[in-house]
Amino acid sequence: MKETILFILLLFVIEIGFAQDSTVEVNKKNRLLNSDSTTKNTDMITNRPGATESSKAVYKDGFQIEMGLEYGRVANEPGSKDLKEYLFIPNIGVQYGVSNNVELRIFTTNYAIRSKINSGPTQFVYELANVIVGAKINLTNANGLLPEMAFLIDQGISTRPVYERSQWPTRGLLAWSYSLPSNFSLSGNFGYINEKEYFDQYITIGHSLSYSLNFGYGIKDNLGIFAEIYGQEQWNTGNGFPMILDGGMWYRITNKLQVDVSSGVNVNQHHYYVNAGISWLFLK
Repeated sequence: MKETILFILLLFVIEIGFAQDSTVEVNKKNRLLNSDSTTKNTDMITNRPGATESSKAVYKDGFQIEMGLEYGRVANEPGSKDLKEYLFIPNIGVQYGVSNNVELRIFTTNYAIRSKINSGPTQFVYELANVIVGAKINLTNANGLLPEMAFLIDQGISTRPVYERSQWPTRGLLAWSYSLPSNFSLSGNFGYINEKEYFDQYITIGHSLSYSLNFGYGIKDNLGIFAEIYGQEQWNTGNGFPMILDGGMWYRITNKLQVDVSSGVNVNQHHYYVNAGISWLFLK
């Protein structure tokens, strides 16, 4: 039933985006007749690097691929011989702009884990994580104190066999951003996740909140750096929100091709990671 409601909501979101397109199409057409500033000459919009989602959907008819590799290590506690390392190989996202205000997307991650517990044998696990499908819709353009905003809704689809423990998370997220003077920017996300876990004919439902705050600086038109804080935690656990700090840089080789590097640390755990990625935009 919830999956049906999510599907209806997704169609409603997309319909809103097309309705917004129709109200501005005439004005846009008139502007484009007197300008070369079409999307074919416009810089790409990426969700990389960092955890903060962008506050704008991919351009209409734009097909964008975002891919990254990440290595992480959960460091040993003092005096412990436990070890856990992971490698995302890779984190892949594909987005398509179905209109001027709506993108459809699919993301997935392959990962390998090497772990050792209580001085036992080293274990290796390779797995395809959940496939995530969803949509992003533009809500507002920046106007004074009003930030640029977009709403994201997506659904995780488990790739595990029915007899194994599987997760089917549903997420709604508000993304916002400000362009500040002197090439600075401020952006962030606030999200809700409905977490459904299926195992042995039982369903466990949890509720989580997520947040992020990203501060960026454009060194040049095609080069920038950022610092960020983000986290996610279930309700009523009493643990408070975790804080993950990360930072890095991005370099735009062309206005359709970008590379990036970043690293981060979880201040609540002995956990750190490094990440590198690339994004491509293809326009008709």
